[in-house]
Amino acid sequence: MNEQEFIKYLLQNANFIKKHNKDEIIFNENDLCEYVCIVKNGEILVSSYSYKGNEIIFKKIKPMSMFGHLLIFATNNVYRGIIISKTNSEIAYINKNCFYNLIIKEPFLSQYLAILSDDILISKEKTRVLSFNSTSDRLLYLLSIHQSLKFESISSLAKDLSITRESLSRTLKSLEKQEIIKIKNKTIYLK
Repeated sequence: MNEQEFIKYLLQNANFIKKHNKDEIIFNENDLCEYVCIVKNGEILVSSYSYKGNEIIFKKIKPMSMFGHLLIFATNNVYRGIIISKTNSEIAYINKNCFYNLIIKEPFLSQYLAILSDDILISKEKTRVLSFNSTSDRLLYLLSIHQSLKFESISSLAKDLSITRESLSRTLKSLEKQEIIKIKNKTIYLK
């Protein structure tokens, strides 16, 4: 069973499905996580704000992906960020008991553990990126892992890296001038 088949299985067993409007807050920071949620369509953001008021995006959740699965069985199962519907979206909700009963059998348990492991690795990568002080170090670290970075806009990439748009623009120009990177079609490549 692959991840998409697992997600479809969960969708078929959801307790309820709810539509959310663009920019609607689904859960606030410190809300109790009582459901595993699956994004049927739309895009969801997990974000927070720094003490200076700058938005920090922790994760973008695309359709046929889930959230809440890292918290549902935690002893302190509160959201550590704001969950916002970036676009009009539709989300399936599965409560803790139902989710537990769905995953305790093979092959579902193995798939759930694989998804958990992958999400933990992504979180560790984000933490590692944020541990670098300079914009160029953050960018070059990600490029060394992925070889290329696709972005919607300089502003969205800056938010993903938790830096200012101006700082990122200067760094991109400098790295391109030094022929360390190449930018083409909203994609950054390591030379």
